Formats: sequence, structure tokens, C-alpha cells
Amino acid sequence: MAILAGDALLTRCFQLLADLPQVPEGTRVEIIHEISRAAGTVNGMIGGQVVDLESEGKPVTPEILEYIHSSKTGALLTACSRCGALAAGANPDQLHALTDYGRKTGLVFKLWTTSWILRPAAKSWAKLQGRTRRRRRLPIRRFSALKPPGKKRARWSCQP
Repeated sequence: MAILAGDALLTRCFQLLADLPQVPEGTRVEIIHEISRAAGTVNGMIGGQVVDLESEGKPVTPEILEYIHSSKTGALLTACSRCGALAAGANPDQLHALTDYGRKTGLVFKLWTTSWILRPAAKSWAKLQGRTRRRRRLPIRRFSALKPPGKKRARWSCQP
């Protein structure tokens, strides 16, 4: 039932986008293209999820990990940013900047959720890492330039 619900929602999305009021037809087609690409198999949510599932329990490179998270969360956030900009009549430079913003925001979001949503249930960073390994999840922190927060500060710091 869940798969059918997902199929129905995605199909309904394209129907609603095709009928957007007060948006020129050409822009509606561009918006539909953005959403379908973000949900799709190449550099999109489905493709990223396939690589994520195929990578569980295997060693992965930083490039594969970045592809997974840019293709899933990053692709969806990029599409959200670009679709609003397209409807507002953005120029190519603005769209390029929003593409970069969406991808980077997706990676930051994944880092944040990996570190903070899982962390309260773990008493220590070591337990969190162990739990990640037991679930065979891909630990994004392993490839990042981020340090876990110290005892005095409850935030991440990024090193150049």
C-alpha cells in the first residue's frame, strides 16, 4: 500500500504542476522537468537510494557517499529552490547559484541529521558510531572535515 501511495502522490504532483495557474506553459514544463529529474534515477532521489541500498555493509569512497546524499536530499532541495525561482522568472546565473545552494544544503542537512538526531539516544560519540556500524549505515562523518562537539560547546566546527 505504501508504494502505491507514493506512486499516487508523485503522479498527482505532475498533474498539479501541469495545471499551475498564472505560470506560462514553458515554465510549467521546466518545473516538471526539475521535479522529475530530482525524483529520478540519474542524480536523483531514486538513483541515490539505489546506490545507498547497494552500498550497505560495503566500504564506500567519499565520492560515492557524496553522490548518495547529493542525489537524495540535495536533489530535492535543489529542485525546491529552482522551481520557485523558475516560477519567479530567475535568470541562468540565479538558477546556477540556487543549484549550488541546494546541493550543499542537502549535504549539510545530512550531516546534521546524522549527528544530532541520532545522538540524543547515544550516551557518547563512540556509541553513536557503533550503532551506525551495527545498522550498516554509511557514516558520512567518516569522510567529512567535521569534528564532533566538545563538552563545552554543543555545535560542529568545520575545518578548511
